[in-house]
Amino acid sequence: MGEALSKHESEIAMSVDDPGPDDQLRRRWTTTRFPLPLRLRTNIFGRASYREVDRTPVLAPFFALFFALALTDAGYGIAMMAYCSWMMRKKSTPKSAHKFFRLMLYGGAVTTAIGALTGGWFGNVLDFMPPALGFITKAKNAIMLFDPVKSPTLLMIISLALGVKATLDGRHRS
Repeated sequence: MGEALSKHESEIAMSVDDPGPDDQLRRRWTTTRFPLPLRLRTNIFGRASYREVDRTPVLAPFFALFFALALTDAGYGIAMMAYCSWMMRKKSTPKSAHKFFRLMLYGGAVTTAIGALTGGWFGNVLDFMPPALGFITKAKNAIMLFDPVKSPTLLMIISLALGVKATLDGRHRS
């Protein structure tokens, strides 16, 4: 019992029971620091009850990956990371906003990687470089795995497979 209550111990009646099957208790966060910003997104849809497994660690990589697949542009990913880093360093940014900016920072990092692999650099701006800077276009094409504009079905299949995987992982952990 806390110090404040112990002073009034003789005036308090207290009963401690295990929660019943109809009690709607919410899970207390016990996950590691990595998915901490993702809890912001998880709170929107509601936390798991104390009888369920916390799905935040399972959702963390898939959220960042689907975010990146939606953008598929390394230039925007770099810009997003720069902006979020700047906002987190500003003293005027409320501490409550840091989780959001960290979540977007992770999304920007994965977006940069996915954008580079799909050849997205501020759209197709690198395809119109002057001949003297042609090495930049060659470097972009060397790391590009596929072009989602030319192969939209492949991107859809990858997204669908990842969605099924995320769903099965989430159900398996319940």
